[in-house]
Amino acid sequence: MQQAFEDDGRRKMAGDTRARLGGNITLGKDDLQLRLLGTSHQALLGPVSETVACLPADGAELPSRPITMDLPGGWRYGFTVRVDRYDPDPFAAEVALVRAGSHHTGAVLGEFPGAPGAVTALSARPTARGLRWCTVHAYPQSGEIVRTWTWVRSP
Repeated sequence: MQQAFEDDGRRKMAGDTRARLGGNITLGKDDLQLRLLGTSHQALLGPVSETVACLPADGAELPSRPITMDLPGGWRYGFTVRVDRYDPDPFAAEVALVRAGSHHTGAVLGEFPGAPGAVTALSARPTARGLRWCTVHAYPQSGEIVRTWTWVRSP
């Protein structure tokens, strides 16, 4: 599944984006690849390829409610997204909370010089039957914070 966020406030689905920045996180028996794509992310695990990116691409809107799907080989995938819009001071306070919460094993934080408040945070943890990860994408130019929650159950 490939997902993208378009910066003009419309949420879009887009094609797969490959990046070379990132790393593998092995949690339990699963090997998750988390990649930072500027103020965006990509997660690869088994048959799942999830990309939430700020792209000028056309496509279908991101889901407005949680989705769950069965994937080949007995895998299951769940995805939820929420977009919040903030005024400047509450936006800065939310970004400070994101930074403070990103200092643990299985977490990655990207900060972008020249764009105060533009951060991407990725955090993963094992579950009894797979992995969960959550992401936060902060876009100061629009005052939006995009949060995603994903779970994958492996066979």
